[in-house]
Amino acid sequence: MEGSLGVKGLLLDSCALTSFLRGNPILEPHFQSANMLFLNPAVLAEVRNGFGSSRAKDRSDEILGAFVARQRVDVLPITAQTAIRYSEIWYYLRKMGKPIPTNDIWIAATAWEHGLTLLTLDQHFANLPQIIVKLEKP
Repeated sequence: MEGSLGVKGLLLDSCALTSFLRGNPILEPHFQSANMLFLNPAVLAEVRNGFGSSRAKDRSDEILGAFVARQRVDVLPITAQTAIRYSEIWYYLRKMGKPIPTNDIWIAATAWEHGLTLLTLDQHFANLPQIIVKLEKP
């Protein structure tokens, strides 16, 4: 999908990124076919939080740092426009009676803002007509 950034890109949610970094082969074709891979700060925080309890925290930080440093990877900021989309998604989910975790709303709002496809393993993103979701089963 051509996003507002002018590239075919995927926004990765936390579980997709973590699964990829652990070597899940089902995600490899998506990562290879995208011109750009995007994260937002909520994804970075969630992934690093997962490392916090790991005995291999330093090595996990190195792996994440190397991934983020790739030429085809960019971290998108959370902006005022992201916040507007966040509130629209939050209200929509509340009205539908289908809440999702707060960080996942930030991730969805980022995808919507930039016109990116969201790569995820979480089914609940499929309830959001505001974004295009590429859903893979773990």
